[in-house]
Amino acid sequence: MKALVSNRSIVTRLINASRAQPICGQGGRVQDDVPIPTISSNEILVKVKAVALNPTDFKHLDILSPSHSIIGCDYAGVVHKVGDSVKDKWQVGDRVAGAVHGGLYPDKGSFAEYLKTDADLAWRVPDKISDTDVTTYGVSAVTAMLTLNIHHELPFLDTRPSIPKNEAVFIYAGATSAGLYHIELAKAVGYRVVTTASPRSFDLVKKYGADAVFDYNSLTVAADIVKEYPKITKAVDCFSEGKSTSICAAVLKPSGGKVITLLPNGKSSTRGVSYDLVMSYTAFGHPFQWLPPIGPKFEARPQDRAALVRFCEILPNITHILKPIPTVVLENGFDGVLEGLNKLRAGQTTDDSCWPSTKTWSALNSTINGHFIRYTPPGAVCYKSHPSYNAEACDSVIKHEWLNAGCIPVFENGTSIYGDPESGERGCSNDVLPAYVVNATTTDYVAVTLKFAAEKNIRLVIKNTGHAGDGRNPGIWTHNLKGIELIEDFNSTCPNSKDAPSPRMAATVGAGVRDGEMVEALAAMNALAVSGTSNDVGVAGRSTGGGHEFATGHYGQGADSIPEAEIVTPSGKVVIANECQNEDLYWAIRGGGGGTIGVITRLTLKAYPAPQMVMAEFDISIKNHSSEDEWYQLIAEAHALFPAIQDAGIHGYYTVEGPPSAEALTFSGSLMMFEASSKTYEDAIRPFAKLLESSNDTVASSLYRLPVNNWQGLLKILPDIGSVSAGHSIRTSRMISRRTVIEKSDEFAAVYEKIGPTKKAPSNGLPNLSISGTLTISPKPVNNSLHPSWRNTTVHLITGQAWTDSANETEIRSMIHDMTYRKLGLLRDLDAVQGAYLNEARFKSFFQGYEHY
Repeated sequence: MKALVSNRSIVTRLINASRAQPICGQGGRVQDDVPIPTISSNEILVKVKAVALNPTDFKHLDILSPSHSIIGCDYAGVVHKVGDSVKDKWQVGDRVAGAVHGGLYPDKGSFAEYLKTDADLAWRVPDKISDTDVTTYGVSAVTAMLTLNIHHELPFLDTRPSIPKNEAVFIYAGATSAGLYHIELAKAVGYRVVTTASPRSFDLVKKYGADAVFDYNSLTVAADIVKEYPKITKAVDCFSEGKSTSICAAVLKPSGGKVITLLPNGKSSTRGVSYDLVMSYTAFGHPFQWLPPIGPKFEARPQDRAALVRFCEILPNITHILKPIPTVVLENGFDGVLEGLNKLRAGQTTDDSCWPSTKTWSALNSTINGHFIRYTPPGAVCYKSHPSYNAEACDSVIKHEWLNAGCIPVFENGTSIYGDPESGERGCSNDVLPAYVVNATTTDYVAVTLKFAAEKNIRLVIKNTGHAGDGRNPGIWTHNLKGIELIEDFNSTCPNSKDAPSPRMAATVGAGVRDGEMVEALAAMNALAVSGTSNDVGVAGRSTGGGHEFATGHYGQGADSIPEAEIVTPSGKVVIANECQNEDLYWAIRGGGGGTIGVITRLTLKAYPAPQMVMAEFDISIKNHSSEDEWYQLIAEAHALFPAIQDAGIHGYYTVEGPPSAEALTFSGSLMMFEASSKTYEDAIRPFAKLLESSNDTVASSLYRLPVNNWQGLLKILPDIGSVSAGHSIRTSRMISRRTVIEKSDEFAAVYEKIGPTKKAPSNGLPNLSISGTLTISPKPVNNSLHPSWRNTTVHLITGQAWTDSANETEIRSMIHDMTYRKLGLLRDLDAVQGAYLNEARFKSFFQGYEHY
C-alpha cells in the first residue's frame, strides 16, 4: 500500500528541533511498497477515505518520528477487516473514524491507504456527517475531552451535570482546532467560556459558543479578563508557546487554580496556580517517547484510554452538540497531504483568502519602486517539478555550484550539497522561503513594508548578512542600506536639548554595513568603533546582539557602544531611540537584538581615535611525559590569573586543541592591550609569564610580542572573510565567572578536562574535542538588555565536537547526546547562574537573564 513514511535520522531530527525550518528538505517519502498492517483479534483494519492534518503532523515528519514510521493521526474510512474478538461490534463496510498514534509505528498512521486501530478506540460515523467533517473529531477533539473531562473534571456529555451558575473556564487560543472543541465541550455542560483570539476570529469563536472573547495581542489581555471574570480557576492553553501559559496563570492568579497545557511548559511560578500537561497520545494505551531514542518518555494512562473508549461510544449521539470545526479541503490524495503539510509549516492554517492577491502585491511593489525580489534557489533548475527547470542550466549548477563547498551555507532549499531532484515526492518544497523579498535601500521602503505586513498579518524576517549558525531567510533585506559617517561631535537627537548627553566622537552607519566595511573606512580616518572579529558580519546585528571583539575589553561590548539608532517599529513608524526618547526601545535593542522589536535602519556607534597597542601571542603544548590532569591543572591556574590580567587591561582569545588537529595538547592565543606602554604590558603579563616559566617540566611554552603597535597594524593581520567550508559539529557554551576561576580552580580544572580534548587522538578516527575562549569582556556595568553575566565573566567558553562524513549514525547520536546532556550539564553545575550563547534550552535565564524576565 501507499503511505507517507518518515525517513529522518536522529541527527537530522535533532538539528531540525533547534531550527525554524528543517534541513535536508521536509522529512518523509510516499512509499508504495509499505505492507498492509496485520491486525490482532481486538483490532480493525480501516480503508482510509479522508484524513485531517494537524500541526503536530509536520513536526512528527521533520523532527519527532523515527525512521520508517507512518505519519498522520486523524482519519475517516470504512472497515476493511475485523479482528476475531470484535466481530460483534464491527462489520466490513461500516463507516468509521477516530485517531491513531501516527508518527511512531511502522504499521500505524493515518496517511496511508490502510490503517489499524483498537476496535474500541474508533467510533461509528452517522450517515449525516461527511468524511471530511468527521476527520476533525480526531486529536483536537480527543485532547479537549482529556483536558476538560479528565484533568479539569468537567462532566461527560452523557451525564446530566449540575454546574454552578456563571462558573467560567478560560480557553487561550480559542480559534484553533483544539480551542473550538474545548469551547464546545465546556459550553455543552453548562460552563461560561472566556477565550482569546485575533479580532478577525471573534465571530468564529462566538459561533462555537464563547461567551466572551479578548484580543490575545493586547498587552493588558490578562488584566482585562480578570477585571470581568476574577473567579476563574480552570484554564486551558491551546497554544502553549511564548507567553500564553503565563497569561493563563495571570488570569487564574486571583483565585488560584490549574492551567492545562498542550506542550511542556515547566512549573508555575504563580502562587496558587499549577500547570498540568495533556497529550492525546496517552489515551492510546501504550507508553511512548518523543524524539526516540533520546527524548523524554511518557507512560500510558489507563484512565485516559478508558475515557477515550467512553468518548467513542457517545460521540455518534452528540454530533449535533459537538459540531465539526471548519475545514479547508485539499484534493489529490497524497499530493494534497504534502501540500497541506507545507501550508502548516508556513503557518497557513486557513484558506488562502487571507493572502494578498497578486494585484495587491504588485501595488506594494510599485510603492517601493520595484524593489521586490522573487527568490528562486539556484538549484531549482534541476527540479523537473519547478517552472524554472532547465537541464542545460542544471548541468552548469552541478559542475560549478554543487561541487563547490561554498553552497553549503545556503540552507533555504535544504536538500543536500548533491541535490535531490526527487525530493518533491517526499514533500520538499520552497514553501519555507519567503514569497517575496524587499530589497530595502531606504528607510521609507522598510516602513511601507512593515505597515503592509501588519495590515495583512504577514510574517517577515529581517536580514543583512545572515551571519548565523542556522542560516537565515531574507524578508526585509537591509544589506543595501549603506553609508558610513564619522562625526567628531555627535549630538544625540533629543526633544529637549537640555536632556542631551555631551557631544562625542561617533560613527553612524547604515543597517547594511558590514564590520569590515566600517573598520576599513574608519581606519582610513584614523578612528575605530567597536567591531566584530569577522569582516563579513553585519554591524547592526552583531552590536545589538551583544558583540565581543578585540577591543571590547577596553571600550565596552557592542551593546554598550550605541548612543542612538533609527528604528522602524512593527507598525511602520520611524523613530529615533536614545537615552532621551523612546528609552524602552533603546534599552531593548542594546543586547536584546536589533530585529527583535523593529527594523534598525541606521545605527550610531561610539568612535575613538585609532589607539596605540601592544599585542602578543602565547603557545603552550603538553610534554610527552605529562598527564592530562597536570595539563588541565595548568590551564585552570592560568585562568585564575586572568581576572587580574584583564583588570590591568589585557584581553584576548584562545583555543585548546589536541591530536590529530595539533601534534599535542595545545593552549594558544592572542593577547592585546590598548593605549599602554610596553612596561605597563610587561608588568601586567608578568604573573602569566612566571606561571609558564615555572611549568617547564610539564609543558613547552612561548610568550612573545608581535610587531603590532597600533590599530591599523592589527587590521592588516586579520582574516578577510569567514570560512564557508562544509562541516558538522555540535557545541555548547558557558560564561565562566571571575569567582569560579579564582575560588573553584580545582573543580574548574576537572570540568575543563572532561569537556576538553584528550592527549591522544580518538581511537575511532573522529576529530578531537576543541575549546575556544573569549577573554575580551567588559566588566563595566551598563543599563541595557545585555545578559548581566557578561559583567562578571572572565571567559566565555565554547566546547565543540566535530565529525566527518565517515561517522555513522550511532557515533553521531552518541556525540550529540554527550554534548547536549553531559558536557552542558557539567558547565551548568560549574557555574549555575551564568549565561550561555548557544545550545541551552532555558533561553530566558541563560540567554537574556532572570533580571530581564
